[in-house]
Amino acid sequence: MAKKKLKVTLEKGVALEVRRPAVKKRKLVYVLLANKNLKYERGYSHILYIGTTTKGVRRIASSAATKAAAILGEHGVKSVSARIVTCEGRSNVKSWKKLERALIIKFSELHREPPFYNIQGTRMQRRDEFEYFKESKIHKILKDLDAQA
Repeated sequence: MAKKKLKVTLEKGVALEVRRPAVKKRKLVYVLLANKNLKYERGYSHILYIGTTTKGVRRIASSAATKAAAILGEHGVKSVSARIVTCEGRSNVKSWKKLERALIIKFSELHREPPFYNIQGTRMQRRDEFEYFKESKIHKILKDLDAQA
């Protein structure tokens, strides 16, 4: 007796897409975004996590995979995407870490709390981050990320 064949389905949409900017640089900042706005203490945002890596795209994929179950468990969240934010380098400065801190601090100032899946950031204080980056540019990047999500 022949066994019943299993049904095979090609799911719609892309599960993971890697683009050239993620491969070109190894030291970068990435932002995980939900497909919908989530409520923060002050306002709404698509931004769920801001992280940094020195391992390039491997770390981004690993982070997205690790956090995916929890993020996709949020009410109404059907997808998670990652965006990359980079900056120029400067000798003797870990500029990608300064950029991550600047983004988390500015996000926390705007929403009165860090992104949901950032463990760091609840008590993060300004140091010299905005001596390296224009505060208005960091604010604009956060707003653009929310608008494009």
